[in-house]
Amino acid sequence: MSLKTDLLSPVNSAKAYTLFGANVFLRRLSVNELYLHEQALKEADSDNMKASIAGAKLILSAITNENGDPVPSSDLPSPEELLSIHDTVSFIDALNTVQKHSYGTVEEAQKN
Repeated sequence: MSLKTDLLSPVNSAKAYTLFGANVFLRRLSVNELYLHEQALKEADSDNMKASIAGAKLILSAITNENGDPVPSSDLPSPEELLSIHDTVSFIDALNTVQKHSYGTVEEAQKN
């Protein structure tokens, strides 16, 4: 493998969590994914539903199998379905979990 290939290969950061009562594995989101989420929030402006859908999309995009591979979208609910079922506290808790896992700390990353 070349250095470029090594640098452009994501590190498996899958870690087990419980979101919405379900046991899932989450990966760390890329800088670009987090940036695009921030942009979606800015575009949502004061439209809380658009902001919530952006958050639900972020949560769903972070879910993987134990090997860090994406879960097929057919095995996941839509963002709208997720928001229709779960309360605000559960949603915010799940979003915070995804963000904390993605931002993490150097110490946490070194443990993995």
